[in-house]
Amino acid sequence: MTMMMILLLLPLCLMHLKEVAGTITLTTDNSLVKIGDEVAMTCMDTEEVAIEIYFAKQPIGNCNLFGGTICSVFEQTLYSVSIDESPAGYNLITFTIKSFAVSNCGEYTCFKKSDPRVKDTTTVEHKLSYGDSCGTCGQCSPSTSMSCYGRSTCNCNKGYTYKDNVCIIDQRLEYALGDTAIISCNIPGQFSNPRWDDGSHNVYIAEGQTTFNNETTNSRWSRSEDTKTLIITSIEDSDPRTYRCSITTPTTDSYIAIVTVIIDPPECECDCDRQTIVWLVFSWILSFSAFYWTIFVVLAGKKADCESPCHAMSEASIELKDANHKAMDSNRSDTVSRTYIFPDINETVSKKPLSFVRGKEKEKEEEKEQGRERTREASGDHDGSHLFEK
Repeated sequence: MTMMMILLLLPLCLMHLKEVAGTITLTTDNSLVKIGDEVAMTCMDTEEVAIEIYFAKQPIGNCNLFGGTICSVFEQTLYSVSIDESPAGYNLITFTIKSFAVSNCGEYTCFKKSDPRVKDTTTVEHKLSYGDSCGTCGQCSPSTSMSCYGRSTCNCNKGYTYKDNVCIIDQRLEYALGDTAIISCNIPGQFSNPRWDDGSHNVYIAEGQTTFNNETTNSRWSRSEDTKTLIITSIEDSDPRTYRCSITTPTTDSYIAIVTVIIDPPECECDCDRQTIVWLVFSWILSFSAFYWTIFVVLAGKKADCESPCHAMSEASIELKDANHKAMDSNRSDTVSRTYIFPDINETVSKKPLSFVRGKEKEKEEEKEQGRERTREASGDHDGSHLFEK
């Protein structure tokens, strides 16, 4: 029974294998391209059948081999296509982006028209340089020294610095006194035993040599096992300077690093007990000042209430009543002082009471009568007969 099942399923498996037979390989001459560059993508078809190429899940061209080879593209202003049937056993179909734009950024797929499972994909991206805006499609190049991570434009990665339109390894090395300085000779390629000097005439170790110059170095100096890294232990004040490594084999190149020393500010030592006492005294002075100012404001407020307009009116009324009573009782005052509640119109008003005026008239009549009596007595004429003499 098992053998019969195998015999029945074997033809189906062979048919399935035949359906997915063949391969398609899609490659590009440059996956990172600049704006305006021409980009060629090559689709190798081992089955020599009709194929199609898609971009962003939309067809952009094809090649049909039935009844003669016919290749075409849908947007002739953007793309071109050609086929090379000369190689034995496969065809080479080349799709070309004539002038790359950001809109051409993305994934391209070449697949067998009769079986979309036979396919291959490649990606074309925008090559971003230093300072280029980061978008949805694009990659900073070289990615080891530049990136868009957390930025709006391509910038140098940590440990690199910008110089002459590229990001180079940062040549500034900072150490604290007593640290161990590790200075790498960042020259690309394979080399060993580089020369180290100060960028001028002081040579620390010559190229190809294994021992340091005793006149310019000391026992704190050494190199790594691959001889490409200079190591200085227990950095001193005299170590900050320029360090240059250079080679003449297999090529001529050099690299310069600048070592500086970071001097930490001295720690502040203080008399904490003394500071505590000063702070307590200062706090007490501030508290006392605040208390005194509060008392002053309260007292000033009470005084202001006592000198309010209502109080002034009461005082003026009492003074006016006292003055009127005194004038009426004495009948001897020629004037009565009257104070108004508004200080701007205070004035003294003269007024003679009626009883006072009548008393004065009576006194004058009495004085006149007394004067006539004295005149008669002096003349001896008590009966007034002298008035009739000639």
